[in-house]
Amino acid sequence: MVAPVVRPVVRSARPADLPRLREVEVAAGALFRAVGMDPVADDDPPSLQELAAARERGLLLVAVPGEEGATRGG
Repeated sequence: MVAPVVRPVVRSARPADLPRLREVEVAAGALFRAVGMDPVADDDPPSLQELAAARERGLLLVAVPGEEGATRGG
């Protein structure tokens, strides 16, 4: 049996997304260590306050599974 394809939905970030966005920033930065770019990997992620300000200006988007995006408004 083949699992159904769940297409992501892009929506505006919510306050509850901000801590996870910091985690994503750290994980993405860590990839640079593998190519010798340690200073990039060592950069601190944006603070929750910085992310909140960007969110309030409508600058943060997140991709979520289609069901989540469909059942919770943006």
